[in-house]
Amino acid sequence: CRRMETISFNFLRLAARRRMGMSSPRRRCKERAKTEEGGFAPRELPNQRGVMRFRRMQLLLFAVSFAAGAVFMFTLGVLDGTLRERRRHAGELDAHAAGQDEQLGLDSTRVASESPRQRPAQIRNSADSPPQPADSPSATATEPAATSVPTVVRGSPPTPHAVVIFAYNRPAYLERSLRSVLGRLPMDGSHTLAVSQDGDDAGVAAIVEKEGGGKILHLRHPRIQIVLGNKQKHLMGYYCLAQHYKWALDELINRMGFESVIILEDDIEVAPDFFEYFRTMAPLLDNDPSLLTVSAYSDNGQSQHVYDPSAVYRSDFFPGLGWLMTTKLWAELGPKWPLSFWDDWLREPANRRGRASIRPEISRTYTFGVKKGVSSGQFSIFLKSTQLAQVKVDWQAINVQWLDQRQYDLIFANQLGAALEVEPHKIPVQSKDCGDLRISYSSPKEFERLAKQLGLMTDLKAGVPRTGYLGVVTFRRGACRIFLAPTYAVDSETQSIVIEYS
Repeated sequence: CRRMETISFNFLRLAARRRMGMSSPRRRCKERAKTEEGGFAPRELPNQRGVMRFRRMQLLLFAVSFAAGAVFMFTLGVLDGTLRERRRHAGELDAHAAGQDEQLGLDSTRVASESPRQRPAQIRNSADSPPQPADSPSATATEPAATSVPTVVRGSPPTPHAVVIFAYNRPAYLERSLRSVLGRLPMDGSHTLAVSQDGDDAGVAAIVEKEGGGKILHLRHPRIQIVLGNKQKHLMGYYCLAQHYKWALDELINRMGFESVIILEDDIEVAPDFFEYFRTMAPLLDNDPSLLTVSAYSDNGQSQHVYDPSAVYRSDFFPGLGWLMTTKLWAELGPKWPLSFWDDWLREPANRRGRASIRPEISRTYTFGVKKGVSSGQFSIFLKSTQLAQVKVDWQAINVQWLDQRQYDLIFANQLGAALEVEPHKIPVQSKDCGDLRISYSSPKEFERLAKQLGLMTDLKAGVPRTGYLGVVTFRRGACRIFLAPTYAVDSETQSIVIEYS
């Protein structure tokens, strides 16, 4: 048996060697003997051809490896040169910023925290004192900021107040916005209309000259390149906009001396009583430290949610889209203005500091640029359906002192307590006057579900719902006033409906 196994093994080994092109030892001996006797030269054996193929493959692999290494070294050199160029450019920007006026310097070490943690607390009582400052943000900036040399000569402002339209490269939008504002501009010389142009778009400059006829204050902000990483390049517009705001407000308030500035953008139209609304509401900021600003916009101001053109509210959510910047507020915010996303930054607890904004029930501004812009059509469904007030309210005849925090909170608490609790599907039709109704939610998740069901905006910023006050979102169904209210105590410092327990 062992002999048969040996024979079988040798046979299989010989067969395998032949399949691999290898000759047997006996054949190699015969070939050498014939060669030594002067016979014919041995033919190239299969195993020799295999060795040659193997060596050719080695040479090919070596060539490929060498080429790959050369490409890698070349790419590494290019990247290194690019990084060095970026560092050099960033150094130039830092040097340029360091040489600017202290009022125009951009503090790149202060930006807003993305999601600061809120502390649990009890809901603020209507008779409590104004809210205290929230904790400071913890995030720091990672990108260099750019500033530019101011172009406006120092001097006294021509009027006490200004309204500025921020523009970049949309001349058709700017023309529509300018015609709307010019048609509402007071004739008493209380406001100067300014256009702050970012960059040097010739079409924008031509519209300013055409519509203003030399009567519009034209500010030009020369763009300085901002260096961002590849993952942040799609956010460039937000960085440029924040830089533009910083520069223009420094010009108008710090250098030219305007007492207040109403901030608009080039895709906004205003209502007939736009300036009268601000004239009536602005004095509230001087007397009530619990107020942040006055806004002409209502985030839930769609036609199905509004009814009374003279109704105004306090809101913990900063609306934007037509709002008032005062000298006092800019002295606080200007030195720490963020590198980007200035509106969300202002909504953070560390910057809002528990202060509310005044907003109308029916918006006094309407934004028509819902598709072309920095935000690329975000919330376009809500923006397009926002109702612009067409009735000119006599604001001077309305007593707005009840908007003071102590009075307002007491009235608001009484209204909320007297409201009838209902389910969303039992809300009457719009034509009925059903008094005050209340729909309750027990968590942020339930708020989102109910807001979506009711057609309201569902998102939160720093835990605060849009148009919310103490967690309550007020809207209309016809003459019916409805409160979407929490069943639990919101954070008393930040008014966030997102309560985190340690």
